[in-house]
Amino acid sequence: MPLVEKAGLAKRRQELLGQVSGRVLEIGAGTGFNLPYYPENVQLVAVEPNLDMLKILRARAAGRNIQIIEGSIGDLSSSGISLHSFDFVVTTLVLCSVPDMDEALQTISTLLAPGGKFIFIEHVVTPGVYERVQNLATPLWKRMAGGCHLNRDLLGSLDHSQMVVTTLFRFNFPLGGPLIPHGIMGTARLKSDFFV
Repeated sequence: MPLVEKAGLAKRRQELLGQVSGRVLEIGAGTGFNLPYYPENVQLVAVEPNLDMLKILRARAAGRNIQIIEGSIGDLSSSGISLHSFDFVVTTLVLCSVPDMDEALQTISTLLAPGGKFIFIEHVVTPGVYERVQNLATPLWKRMAGGCHLNRDLLGSLDHSQMVVTTLFRFNFPLGGPLIPHGIMGTARLKSDFFV
């Protein structure tokens, strides 16, 4: 990951997270790559299920006012987190590895406050030859890479969710090669913010 960060992913994180304010939930905070890019005044809740990553996350978060929860997105309903209470929900390179992306998006939509934003950086399926390569490689890749699916269609799932994409930027994924050629960065909001 350090090479990918230096090759451009760190810049994307900075662009994405510079806009957050208020109460923020990061799902799948990993080892804390995003922490340097959050504004100081946010109330950050970070969720991470992997115990090895959690140790590094806690060390990187030391001395900062960050609430860290051990668990996955599926555990949030029983963790005492209030529904409809976050101004921003953040995922970066997480939705590829959740067991059920549609269920994850449903959970995110219940955590957003009215007017809140779901912001994300994710790698996605790339139509054409790349998609065939991604489909062939995914069964082995997900066993080697913590459940990561190379062929997830986040935009398709968002179209069928309770959210609507309001901004979207597509980019060549740094050092992604034929397996992860493209990523997306964007914002989604609750449909109920626009439609009654």
